[in-house]
Amino acid sequence: MKRIISLLLCTVLLAGTVISVSLAASAEEIGAAPVAAPVDSEDLATTAADYTPEDSPLHVPKLVVTTEAGNGPELMKEDGYVNAHAVITDTDGSVLEDDAQFKVRGNTTAFGSCKKKAFTIKYAKKKEVLGMGKGKKWALLANAFDPTLLRNYIAFELGRTMGLPYVSKQRIAELWLDGSYRGVYTVTVPVQAGSDRVDIDSDNEESPDFLIETEKSREEEGVTYFTSGGQRFGIQEPEEPSDNKVTYIQNTMDGIFAAIATGDRAQIEQVLDVDSFAKFYIFNEFVKTVDIDFASVFFFYKGGKLYAGPPWDYDFSMAGGAPNVAASYREATPTTGPYAYNKNIFKHLCKLDWFMEEACQVYEDNYSYMYNIACDGGQLDTLANEYSVEFNNKNWCFERDLWMTGYFKPFKGEFLIGDADGDDEISVVDVTLITRILSEFYRDEDGMFTLRGDSNLDGLDITDATVIQKYLADFEIAYAIGEPQEYEGY
Repeated sequence: MKRIISLLLCTVLLAGTVISVSLAASAEEIGAAPVAAPVDSEDLATTAADYTPEDSPLHVPKLVVTTEAGNGPELMKEDGYVNAHAVITDTDGSVLEDDAQFKVRGNTTAFGSCKKKAFTIKYAKKKEVLGMGKGKKWALLANAFDPTLLRNYIAFELGRTMGLPYVSKQRIAELWLDGSYRGVYTVTVPVQAGSDRVDIDSDNEESPDFLIETEKSREEEGVTYFTSGGQRFGIQEPEEPSDNKVTYIQNTMDGIFAAIATGDRAQIEQVLDVDSFAKFYIFNEFVKTVDIDFASVFFFYKGGKLYAGPPWDYDFSMAGGAPNVAASYREATPTTGPYAYNKNIFKHLCKLDWFMEEACQVYEDNYSYMYNIACDGGQLDTLANEYSVEFNNKNWCFERDLWMTGYFKPFKGEFLIGDADGDDEISVVDVTLITRILSEFYRDEDGMFTLRGDSNLDGLDITDATVIQKYLADFEIAYAIGEPQEYEGY
């Protein structure tokens, strides 16, 4: 019998009709939350204090942190770093044990009302942590506003697959803090300069490299802010820029925005890495993060060009959040319609036909992976099975990709007859897709699924699903399943 880990949430309003999670039981306060029990167990009242790493049914790393004062669960962001001792046990039995600094990190999750906070572990020297390279700082993301705890994971893996630069490595793990179980976290590499991170030379005053973050209004102590192109940014690297460096960054960004304003491809490509921006645009058009115009959107300057990324903070993406709270959430919730095109730097680039052509090519190159996220037996199903999480946003992801297919029109040349989903392979997924379209479970808005799935070329019906099943079972059929066909007039 599978065991189900209780996913510990912040007490916030969630769009329950959009996404939910299977729980062994529920609790508003983390201290009383059931943490692990068989589904059919009569005793679901295991408390955080009773639950130990040895009790865990999850095959994930275990982090045990003990603060010097023993008040870890009560820490607030304003407390800053405190002395601690951390023991990190990987699934292969290897152990990293050392003293460290420990603090509350983040913004929304740092509020006092949030019972599940995010943290930073900082070592005196660079440490190899869970096979993710060496670094002093490591982020423990709480995913407190995401009941599945997996939106960041899905987003980071999408960005990595698309080839976005320096996407943070990540591992799902469990955290115990001063003897209290705090839940499932994502241990990841924070967005900062480093050879195993964003590989820029930001510490050298003479180096042109820097890392900036979109910051619409937030003020954080120790961060230098500036405005360029009508947008506000915070300088993340170097951490303590000199006045000369700030002036240099300001002038560089002003020059980049001036080049973008010309619309001239040659000028823009001299100062902007168009490939990363096209990828980051498609990435954000799919996940629809609420933060895209507000915070947690990074850009770095290296080798004389500005690059988009790395991606960060996606718990309010893919219809996550509370659509009744603010207009930005309501705008990000629907599966249809363009979203990122008029936000951040993309609002300038997406007006250019040649940039949109680049974006369309990026979508075509990554269509199969993006489709596989929500198809039956795809990434969401695999993660749900592995971590005992029930996704109800599968339909959202599928329908978002379906809308993007119609909008970016990636299919050119030939397709395979019977390959309804367009992934260049005839499989049972095509059968499932056809039956769902016929039952009106999915909408085929641009007709491409119907075109490819029409195996007998007389319109999509249940016969097409049957014919494909026979083809897969090696029955002799009188139809050209798997044969190439032109996208006529598309």
